[in-house]
Amino acid sequence: MEWKTGIHGSAGFAYSGNSRLSGLLLLEWDCHDLNLEELASIPEEVISGGRLTVITGTANIRLNLVQRGSALPYVLAGAGVYRTSSWTVVRFPISGSQKRSTYSETAVAVQLGIGLSFPISSWFGLFVDGRYLVGLTKRQSIRSIPIRLGVRL
Repeated sequence: MEWKTGIHGSAGFAYSGNSRLSGLLLLEWDCHDLNLEELASIPEEVISGGRLTVITGTANIRLNLVQRGSALPYVLAGAGVYRTSSWTVVRFPISGSQKRSTYSETAVAVQLGIGLSFPISSWFGLFVDGRYLVGLTKRQSIRSIPIRLGVRL
């Protein structure tokens, strides 16, 4: 199935062992609606709606590539848990009935990413990063590229 661009929220906790290497725990939530325009419905049944929700928790290692400057590039890699759940509603025009289908699965998640940190003071900064996230589900691995803009305290 094809899913539309959705909304994403995340929270994280980082621990810096030194100025180059840190650990990062991330908890993320995504929600995407079904892209109805991309589906080819057969006359006997019509998909009238659907939603995909993903919750991901990962432990990551972040390596700062540069230690001084106004824009500090970094790379990160991690693994964790990927929980996906989805539902779709199928209408049957001939009989006038409808059926709701649900599916959920928990799997392993892996990710790689790059980013930039913009330190403003010793306790405050901004960051942007993009990651290639893969949920290794049984049916088909789900791939996404979450992009985060955030505040570091």
